[in-house]
Amino acid sequence: MVAYLILQLFVGDFNARIGPMQHTERYIGPHAVEPNESGELLATLCKSKRLWNMNSQFGKPSHRYRTN
Repeated sequence: MVAYLILQLFVGDFNARIGPMQHTERYIGPHAVEPNESGELLATLCKSKRLWNMNSQFGKPSHRYRTN
C-alpha cells in the first residue's frame, strides 16, 4: 500500500490582520491581533476552504506584528 500526502499552500501578501480565535474557529491560532476588513475576508476564506492561517499559530514580539 502506498500512502500519499497532499499539501496545498496558499501564500501571498494580503495586508490582512485576522482577529483573535473564537471558541469555534480552529483555523485561526491564538496569536492573532485585531482584525481589519481584509482579515475578515481571509478568515471567511479559511473557514470555507478548510485552510489554516499558520501565521497566527506562532507567537512573536508585538513590534513584529505590523509591516511598513
